Amino acid sequence: MLTSNGNVNRDASAMDTSKQLTANDVNYLKSQGYKIIGRYLTGSVGDGAAERNKYLTRTELHDIISAGISVVPIYQDGGGVLGYFSESQGIKDANLAGQAARALGIPSGATIYFAADLDVEDGNIDATIIPYIKAVANQLSGYEVGIYGTRNVCSRAYEAGAVTSAFVADMSTGFSGNLGFPMPKVWSFDQFVEFTLGGIPIDNLGVSGRDKGIKKINSSITAKQALRKVIGSADITLDGPKVTIVNSKVLTVVANATSHVNTASGSHVVEINNGHIDSVSLINVLKSMGLNISGTVMDVIISKVGLKLSGEIADGQLRINKVLDGGQNVEFELVITSLKNDVLDTEFGINFDVSFHTKELKGEIKETLAKALAVAGGVAVVGIALALVATFAPEFLPALGIAI
Repeated sequence: MLTSNGNVNRDASAMDTSKQLTANDVNYLKSQGYKIIGRYLTGSVGDGAAERNKYLTRTELHDIISAGISVVPIYQDGGGVLGYFSESQGIKDANLAGQAARALGIPSGATIYFAADLDVEDGNIDATIIPYIKAVANQLSGYEVGIYGTRNVCSRAYEAGAVTSAFVADMSTGFSGNLGFPMPKVWSFDQFVEFTLGGIPIDNLGVSGRDKGIKKINSSITAKQALRKVIGSADITLDGPKVTIVNSKVLTVVANATSHVNTASGSHVVEINNGHIDSVSLINVLKSMGLNISGTVMDVIISKVGLKLSGEIADGQLRINKVLDGGQNVEFELVITSLKNDVLDTEFGINFDVSFHTKELKGEIKETLAKALAVAGGVAVVGIALALVATFAPEFLPALGIAI
């Protein structure tokens, strides 16, 4: 009888494993002819005393790449039950996978495979897997999205426009999603047999050649070097004095950079993930601190600005520290924990003092906000400045191209 995994004795040049590989392991696998290794970005396997870490380390990644073997990143940190898969979980997983990939130095453009390692009947896919993987695709920045699962799950995810590649779980021969379904059009890897070799748990993979894995990793840079990359032309130095970076009759922005930061949580902290500011959280924080902006006005502002960080910043926090003078002065800190194209050795922060001068010449607003966009954290500065405009001078929003 034909099964989805085919001839399990065929040769394979690709594999995946949950084991954290030593340099000796890597050399042994190379001697066995493996050219591609799939590894997990996060998590652990096993229970109780048998539990062990499965996440890829930077040392391990360096050893694999140095041996001339490519790496395929996989994200699976849960998902054993159907109820796991939802839009909110997809956003969370995209953030965690992106953060882990950037910390390892996995370059932009690599495909990360998100696992649906269970049998999902066809009638349940639309309400679970599809919203999950679409949320991953919408949230993940800088990386291509792939999916691991049955033939049917992979095909359905591709047809929904959410993935560019498929990692097919053909080894699960009894899963309904592998019975009678053809291989996905965009399959990259075909998992067909598991065994142990040299003490290493291995899943052998067939390859289509669609995804060759990553063959290089991003370099590591210091916070001082990273600051130079993200601030543009602004004359700001790490742990240096405050510098005025925007100074007009309408808006004044003073900033300084510091290495003395710690990520925090609380009602005035807005997370930055995959280059995105959580706009809903920002709205709630500003309102809680006295900026009583109507939901309609703020929704238009958020839509107009986009609140998506451009340039080098990938992950961090936006901390609203103070709102003074009824909201005309706002102090906030942009904490940068990871970059899009380099591995940051330690986080750092940029402090901003933003003042909006409502009694001055308001005709300069548009030009001033354009200048603010050119500085590090400029989108955050403009977002807050527009919130101040909406609060104290909403009649000027149309002049900025914002209809309310």
